[in-house]
Amino acid sequence: RKRSIAKKNDPDVGVLPFARERPPRRSPTVRLSSKETMNLRRPVNVIAALAAVGVLCAVFLYRTGGELPDPIPCSCPEPQPILSPASTHPLHDELGRAQKEPGLEEGAERDSALRQQVTRLKEQLAKEKEGAAQVKAKLTAAEEEAAQVKEKENAPCPDAQRPAVSPAAYPSVTEAYLTLLKQAVTGSLHKEAGTCNGGAGGCALGNVSPYKHEARLKGNDWPPVGHTMVGHLRLDNVRQLIEQVVQNDIPGDFVELGVWRGGVCVFARALLNALGQEHRKVVLFDAFGKIPGYGSDSDYLSVSKSRVEEVFARYGVPDLRHVRFVEGTFDQTLPRYAKDHKESIGVLRVDGNFYSSYQDAMYYLYERVPVGGYVIFDDIRSHPPVQQFWSDFTREQGLAEQLTAIDDHSAWFKKTKEVTLDWQFYRAGKSLTHDD
Repeated sequence: RKRSIAKKNDPDVGVLPFARERPPRRSPTVRLSSKETMNLRRPVNVIAALAAVGVLCAVFLYRTGGELPDPIPCSCPEPQPILSPASTHPLHDELGRAQKEPGLEEGAERDSALRQQVTRLKEQLAKEKEGAAQVKAKLTAAEEEAAQVKEKENAPCPDAQRPAVSPAAYPSVTEAYLTLLKQAVTGSLHKEAGTCNGGAGGCALGNVSPYKHEARLKGNDWPPVGHTMVGHLRLDNVRQLIEQVVQNDIPGDFVELGVWRGGVCVFARALLNALGQEHRKVVLFDAFGKIPGYGSDSDYLSVSKSRVEEVFARYGVPDLRHVRFVEGTFDQTLPRYAKDHKESIGVLRVDGNFYSSYQDAMYYLYERVPVGGYVIFDDIRSHPPVQQFWSDFTREQGLAEQLTAIDDHSAWFKKTKEVTLDWQFYRAGKSLTHDD
C-alpha cells in the first residue's frame, strides 16, 4: 500500500535510475576582473585587426588594378665590383663595366652571364701574370749574366797592373768635355795670354812672355790666367790614376795637398762625375793664404779659399757637397783631420815643396791609402829637400815601392803592401824652408 501510494504520488517510482528525469542544475555565477576580461578579448581584437587589414588590401588592389607602386628610392651605396676599382689594369676596368652593364636580364640569366665574364677576365689576368713572371725571370737571368761578365772584366791582370780606361770608352761628348777642361785649367786655350815672366807679385800681367807649348806641356812655366801650373802631362797622370782606381774598384777619395787655384781638383771632380763616381769626395788642403818660404812670389802663389770656391762654380761645379776644404798649414790641419776622418784615399797628391810638408802628408795620410792606391809627388824630381824626405822615409819605414817619372818635376808610385808607420823617425819641428 505504501508503495502504491508512493507510486501514485511519485511518477518516477519504479523507473530505472538513469531514465529518471532530474531537475536541471544551475551553474554558479562567476565574476571576472577587468584585466581578465581584457586578456580574453585580446585575441579577438587581433583577429579583427588582421581582418580589417585584409579588407583594406583587397580594396587597394582592386582600385590599382593589382599593380604595386615603385619603391621609395634608397640612398644606400651601390654594390662594389668584384675587383678593386683602384686597379688600373684594363681587364679590371672591363670587369667593372661588365658588372654594371644594364643590358643583362634580371635573375639567374644575368648572374650566369656575369659569372662567365668574370671567369674569362680572371683567366686573361692569370695568363698576363704568367707572362710577366716569365719576362721577370728572363731579366733576372740577363742581370746575372751581366754581373758575371763585369766580374770577369774587373778581375786583376796577372801582373797586377791594369791599363788605363781608353778614351774610346767614353761617349765623344764626354771626351771632348774633359779635353776642353784640361786646356782651360792649364791656361792653354788662349795662347795670347802668354807665360809669367816675373815682376811685381811674381807674375806681372804687363810683363808676360809668349806662350810656349813645350813648357806648358811639362809644367815648366806659370800661366797668367790658368788655374793650375802642373801642365798637361801631370794632369793626364791624374786622369790615368783616377781611372785605374775606379776600374780596379779601389776605394777612396782624391786628396790634394797644396792646391793653388784649385785647377787639379776641379778636373778631378769633373772626371769622377763623368765616371759615375759622385760619391767619392775631393779634399783640398791648403793654407789659402801667404806662408813663409816663397819670398816675392807669395802674392802670385797665395789664393784665398773663397776664390777657389769661385773657380769651382765657374767650371760648373757649384755643388760642393762632395768637395771638402781644409784650411791651414799641414802641421796644423793634418793631425786633427787624421783623427776625425777615417776615409780611404784612392789617390793622394802632394805638392808641398818642403821636407816638412811631405813628412806631415805621408805620416798622417799614407796609412789611409789602400793597397792598389796611388801617391803622386809633384816636385820630387826638382826639389832636393823632397828627395831627401823620400830617401829617409823609404829607408826608415821599409818601403819597397819605386817612383815612376811623369815629367821634369813629378813622379808617382802604386802602394803594393800595407804598412804601419814607425813614428819614432818623425822629425818634429822641421823648418818650412827649401834648404832644410
